[in-house]
Amino acid sequence: MPAPVREELKQDDFFKELTALEQSGNFAGALKQIQAMRESRPEWLAASESEVEVAEIRLNGRLEDLPALHLAASLYINGDGKRSLKAAELARELYAAGSKEAAILLAKDLLRKKEEEE
Repeated sequence: MPAPVREELKQDDFFKELTALEQSGNFAGALKQIQAMRESRPEWLAASESEVEVAEIRLNGRLEDLPALHLAASLYINGDGKRSLKAAELARELYAAGSKEAAILLAKDLLRKKEEEE
């Protein structure tokens, strides 16, 4: 008997669902969706990895899951100027949303990476 064909999650559908979950405040559900998508390894993931990492940072920050935020940030912040600017933007966004401790941790991770580069 042949193996069942697994339908690949389409990129647009994934991001629409992710946005809907986040806008409804279901941050844990959005993270579960990211995990399920990563497990299915869609072909488009490599090209969208940065966007997914940003979502993970934001969602972990909103949940105040500081260890997960730190891990996601350490993978995302790699010395690239655009990524550093995006991380700073995320820190401001988290602070404005009331996730102050997460925002401060993200800012510290960003500064730590900047110091390592010098």
